[in-house]
Amino acid sequence: MGNKKYGSRIFWAIIYTLITIVLSIISISSGYFPLEFKIGYFYQLFWCIACTCLGFACLTLDLISYSPVPLRRYLAYYPLLILVISSLVLAILNLFEKTSGTLFYYFSFPICFVLGFMVDWFWNFITEIIKGLLSKLIK
Repeated sequence: MGNKKYGSRIFWAIIYTLITIVLSIISISSGYFPLEFKIGYFYQLFWCIACTCLGFACLTLDLISYSPVPLRRYLAYYPLLILVISSLVLAILNLFEKTSGTLFYYFSFPICFVLGFMVDWFWNFITEIIKGLLSKLIK
């Protein structure tokens, strides 16, 4: 009875880990493309998504003793947040010339992993910033 309750979290942890593995293989097998080639950004985005998915899979396993999350959150809410986090990390790290090359992979992994692990905190942080800005604009 207890295993059935937590089985969905294990299932989604495995799914997001598999996404991590597939995107990492695609990113690593591509080799290093200079950013003059626009395709290099796609491989960097795949890398960021893979690292964020790995952090989210660890979060899912960490929260295994809590009640299950509705399916729609795993299919719509969390993938969208993972894409937003990965895109922000990609954009911010490519702003600086030093981190847009090979150093990108060393800097992006821990940032994406931690933000993937703290995905709910990230969403609450962003919404609080937006609420604060809107309240200042309305006054």
